[in-house]
Amino acid sequence: MGSRTARLTLSSAKPAQDSHELASTLSNLGTTQVAEGKLDEARLSFDRALGLREKLLGAKHPDTAISLSLVAGLNLQTRDLPSAHKRATALGALSHMEERAGRSARAVEHQAIALESHQTHNGLDSPATRAAAARLSALCQGKKFAQCSFGARR
Repeated sequence: MGSRTARLTLSSAKPAQDSHELASTLSNLGTTQVAEGKLDEARLSFDRALGLREKLLGAKHPDTAISLSLVAGLNLQTRDLPSAHKRATALGALSHMEERAGRSARAVEHQAIALESHQTHNGLDSPATRAAAARLSALCQGKKFAQCSFGARR
């Protein structure tokens, strides 16, 4: 299905279709649009998915965090640094929530994205970047997640 067809289908969706399934479809569509280099369209898809998930599931739900992560990643990719910084702060908070809920992998994933965003927006030596790096290091103690191999690259 081409993006034009998908856009037509999604834009004509009825309000009753504001569902978790629609949010998932929008996230998947956004991912495809990023792969095709259609970043403005991807932003619309990701933003709509995030809005739906916040409305339906709440700001602290893991699926909302996934949408937030996608938006933050796109903000970094398009160098929308002010938006990336706001999302990084939110992702850091979600990382704390995930850790408290016992979801270490998600906590590490969100903190790694937050760190990348802080590095891009604030520079390597900023207090926010150092705090995000320290938090990721603490989360990675004894863990074997891919995001925990950052120390080996230095």
